[in-house]
Amino acid sequence: SVVVVVGAVAMLVAVAVVVLVRRRRREAKPAVVVMFATTRGRAKSLAQRAAKRLSKHRRVVVMDAKDADPWEALFHKEVRDLVLVMSTAEGGAAPATARRAMADLDEHSTDFRVGAAALRGHRFAVLGLGSSAYVEFCLAAKAADKSLRKLGAARVACEYLDDSSHDEDEKFEKWLSKTTAALSRESPVVVVPERKKPKKRVPPSESKDVEDTAVMVTRRQASSLTKEGYKLIGTHSAVKMCRWTKHQLRGRGGCYKHTFYGITSYQCMEATPSLACANKCVFCWRHHTNPVGREWKWHTDDPIEIVDKAVQLHVGMIKEAKGVPGVIAERWRAAHTVRHCALSLVGEPIMYPRI
Repeated sequence: SVVVVVGAVAMLVAVAVVVLVRRRRREAKPAVVVMFATTRGRAKSLAQRAAKRLSKHRRVVVMDAKDADPWEALFHKEVRDLVLVMSTAEGGAAPATARRAMADLDEHSTDFRVGAAALRGHRFAVLGLGSSAYVEFCLAAKAADKSLRKLGAARVACEYLDDSSHDEDEKFEKWLSKTTAALSRESPVVVVPERKKPKKRVPPSESKDVEDTAVMVTRRQASSLTKEGYKLIGTHSAVKMCRWTKHQLRGRGGCYKHTFYGITSYQCMEATPSLACANKCVFCWRHHTNPVGREWKWHTDDPIEIVDKAVQLHVGMIKEAKGVPGVIAERWRAAHTVRHCALSLVGEPIMYPRI
């Protein structure tokens, strides 16, 4: 009987060791983040179901997109895999609690400083929820999918559920099975570049060299710059909130000017009095969305008006950051006073005749 008891104890210990080893192996792997953005709770419910299935194979962290900096772990390589479950609000927008997070993701995908390979080696799955009765069906989820691919992440599964469809549950299960099969193991990912769409033919009026026109910025260039977050001033200037300003507002580090000279990044304004550049270098990281000109041949705006408008627009962007998760109230208030201006946007500022 003693032998039987000892044998039983040994077996229990062995089972416990096996369970412990498996658990530690699972915990040692990078976590899968399951992020949801919900309007009525359905996205959260489906995200929890997905997390439960994935947790059998991987360590899983469930996150609401309203939380502070949902992309922080992703961009800092702490997380390699993401599952995004996104509801659709009015007009195809992301739910109100997730709009700031989605705007940040979109900005990352268009910021030349981040780069198109920022998420190379990462994998993601997207599940959009909406109604096909609307033109903007799952528009927010599709935008997030596009931004993640632009940043180099590899999509393993994608589905858009129509809440008026009878096969919604079947499609969800199919998507979840595909997602689980892909993310249950950490295998090398081959990133297939997105197929480029044929370039639209540019009207002759828009393709002229900027020196041939009286206005520096064409409508096409203005549209492109605006999409990248630039606030245009007058006929040749612009301002944009620097990513380091946003970082320091949230209590993180500043740029080299803070490191070398003690300048607080959250009180720094990034602007330019000339969107035109004298060159179009092949190695330039600014995507050539700005005008090009070898000498100044355009209308010259008043410098006082440029500075006043730049400060006004910059402070307006600071005000919009109020209530953003992670923003420190004391720094937000101090940021309303601009103490430094970096002329480091697109273009060549010294081209401006009244610099």
